[in-house]
Amino acid sequence: MPSPVAASRHWTNLALLALVASPAFAQQSSTQDPAPPSPQFEAAQAAAERWLADGQDRDVEVEKVVAQLACDRKAAIAWLATQLAQTDVQAKTPRSRALLSLATLVALDFVTWQRATNMVFVGQYDGLQPLQPFVTDRFFELLLAPPPWFSIDRRVHLVGPLRDLQLRTPPAERLEAVIRIVENERLEPTDLRRALTAALWQWGTKEPGQRIVAELQQGIADGTAEDRVRASLELADFYVLLREYKRAANLYRTAQALSKNLGVPLRPVAWYAVACVHALLGEQELGLQAIERCAELLADPNLDASWRIERKTLETDPELAALRKDARFAAAMAKAFAKPADEKAPSEPKADGGGRDR
Repeated sequence: MPSPVAASRHWTNLALLALVASPAFAQQSSTQDPAPPSPQFEAAQAAAERWLADGQDRDVEVEKVVAQLACDRKAAIAWLATQLAQTDVQAKTPRSRALLSLATLVALDFVTWQRATNMVFVGQYDGLQPLQPFVTDRFFELLLAPPPWFSIDRRVHLVGPLRDLQLRTPPAERLEAVIRIVENERLEPTDLRRALTAALWQWGTKEPGQRIVAELQQGIADGTAEDRVRASLELADFYVLLREYKRAANLYRTAQALSKNLGVPLRPVAWYAVACVHALLGEQELGLQAIERCAELLADPNLDASWRIERKTLETDPELAALRKDARFAAAMAKAFAKPADEKAPSEPKADGGGRDR
């Protein structure tokens, strides 16, 4: 599913070392023998071991260690899970504190890496499962009581991972704290409040989400043509955020009808979102029609550059996997991203009349 992303890395390593230990850690199990580590990862692991030996005195080096471990994030997370399981973190020794710091940084790096894909999908952060329940404990800490080193603007980045990893309703104290953030309209940013509203919906508290739905429904009935189309799309997108895909599909159809009747064109990203929803619902024909409409818009050389979608995004989004099996998807991609005639290789023969239409 499409999502705007502004990936950033803002943390202070000395402060990370002061974080309290989480109560328990889980280690990933596998029925298959793991592949041998690559020489690059072995070097990264050795660098991490050296940092853990005296990391509390060498905080400047930890970001370099995290960057090295990113050569194989899956292996790094599995190795950290083993280290956490074998370490008495409650003892708060220099090594255990450094280990907690490193595990936090690697988990945050994983989040940044996923956000940089410009996609949002269920299970996007399942790769952090081997570090459970460490990650949910740590991310709830950063969300509910962010320390000075963690920018409050980055709290919204934690909601997706928490939704993937915290499948059951969290403890009452955490749930109530999340509700307080959602209800604090004066101080808390809208994007964070809306993301947490969707998390609350998932965890069984639906009143905040129902209020937003009612507000957006009113917007569909009122305002200019552009306002009504925008409100329809916003409500559809909100239903996607709630993972209520059938309702989202119905609202996208409403937006399409309003767009046609009121003469307000939809952007390619809207058709991309429509395709994702229909694919998730198993409605392949409707999904392919949406992708083809998206491709038609992307093929327009005069399309505003800010409205364009990268080909890689469409060809890697997991939610479109079922559609990519159909030859019509490949044809749509060829149409959307065809090079103009004047960019063809010189050796390519041209048809009479200066080239063929695409």
